[in-house]
Amino acid sequence: MKLPRDIGGSELASLLGKYGYHVTRQTGSHLRLTSTYKVWSIILLIQTQKMLFYPPVFARLFTALP
Repeated sequence: MKLPRDIGGSELASLLGKYGYHVTRQTGSHLRLTSTYKVWSIILLIQTQKMLFYPPVFARLFTALP
């Protein structure tokens, strides 16, 4: 899957909500998303700015999604 480059942090949070992530808290311009998978708790921190920079962690996350 090709990564979109014109997506913002709040839009990414709503898209990840379809996969079980929910916003745990917001501190300033950062969102903390949490998802539980079996016994593990997965935490992502993203910024709510207009456009995001995707480090390799997000690239692996998007390629793992169907």
